[in-house]
Amino acid sequence: MGRSTIDFLTVVLPDFLDAIGHDPADTAADATRRAVRSLNAAYRQVYQLAPWEDTWSDGAKTPSSGVIAWADVGNAFQWNLWSADPRDDGNRALWLRSTHADTGIQVLSDAYSGTVHAFWRPECPTFDGTTEDREFVALLRDPVLLFAQAEYARAAAQWQTANALRKDGQRILDELMETEFYRLQGKPWLKGAY
Repeated sequence: MGRSTIDFLTVVLPDFLDAIGHDPADTAADATRRAVRSLNAAYRQVYQLAPWEDTWSDGAKTPSSGVIAWADVGNAFQWNLWSADPRDDGNRALWLRSTHADTGIQVLSDAYSGTVHAFWRPECPTFDGTTEDREFVALLRDPVLLFAQAEYARAAAQWQTANALRKDGQRILDELMETEFYRLQGKPWLKGAY
């Protein structure tokens, strides 16, 4: 739905290893594991902080007994359901009430049955440092790299460096969040995103 993605293994991880002073081609497994752990923590923090349009997926879903299974929506932690795709001008799409259920998203609109158009944010992906073709939201690259570098510096007791990196990452993140807020205002199908 959003802009572009980049590959974690071939772009993000080597950029981070280079930023912390490791040769991406010559890094020991332990250093790579620590780097991946730092990147995962930073990505999860930034990914869940705001409803980045780039993290939303959408598609037609048919509830079974009024429930859309979690597996069908990537264990979504945020969603919107509509009677039809609201982006199509010819549709008279209605927003459908829904709630969290043990097995999935429960459609609460009793008067509606059939296929719904869902928008959802899947749970944040976790990278293992070995699996290829794992997508990473390109927009979030810079603040994630800075937050991960800050965490890496903090673990090495480099407090001033960690604070400076975190401050730089937060400045970039604040600018991105403000832009995203205004960007999403023109997208009513993401009702309640902010």
